Amino acid sequence: MGRVAGLRLPSVLQRLELELFVRAAGVDLNEVTQPLSAFASLQEFFTRPLPSGARPIDPALDAFVSPCDGFWGEAGAIEHGRLCQVKGRTYSVASLLGSAERAAVFEGGAFATLYLAPHNYHRLHTPCALRIDAAEYIAGTLWPVNRAGLEGVENLFASNERIAAYASVDGYGPGARICMVAVGAVMVGKVRLVFDDLTTNIGGADSAPRLRTYEPGVDFDKGIEWGRFEFGSTVVLLASPGAVDLEPGAPGSSVRLGERIGRLR
Repeated sequence: MGRVAGLRLPSVLQRLELELFVRAAGVDLNEVTQPLSAFASLQEFFTRPLPSGARPIDPALDAFVSPCDGFWGEAGAIEHGRLCQVKGRTYSVASLLGSAERAAVFEGGAFATLYLAPHNYHRLHTPCALRIDAAEYIAGTLWPVNRAGLEGVENLFASNERIAAYASVDGYGPGARICMVAVGAVMVGKVRLVFDDLTTNIGGADSAPRLRTYEPGVDFDKGIEWGRFEFGSTVVLLASPGAVDLEPGAPGSSVRLGERIGRLR
């Protein structure tokens, strides 16, 4: 699907493809900065930027904001090394991150799950000012993240293609840590970073886990783009104990990039 989305069709066919996608997905054309004829492929349209000022970032110093447009999934405390996938089904932080040692940092902390729909803006931004010091690609499958997938597939988020970006948050408790996990899904094979060429869905011998570390780290202000989905899926946020007090919405309720979803302690 990614290859098909990246095809550059003759102009008439290209515009027809985009018009069909806009109608089928319910894209708000008021948030498209260029005419459809300016996009060379469906993929280019899908990863389009927003108009300047379309998503105000909560300016409060302690505001922990949504990193994307989407919908609330499960959120809450990380207890006994496990997260809630959907009511009645849990999975382990160690399986999500591929490391019991890295998972232990977040024990007793908080997590939030955010889903992106096809009509959403598909770039990922930072929920607070932070310093990314490591990122890891973990190969996997591409199960759908709809209700059937959530209820029927064990360890769904820990099974799919994903990239985990690890970051420190200065000034909010000793060792405050955030992990942003971009999880792929059916027809969502690619996650790309803006600060590294690390990507997902490589295939073959190249699909072994890849850990990149950055010294002294890559600094981001709050609300700055750090990655994007080529077709959208899910973001799982993890916070170490004492770093964030979450203010989650009800599962299924909408959320927009830059809206406050918690408070840095």
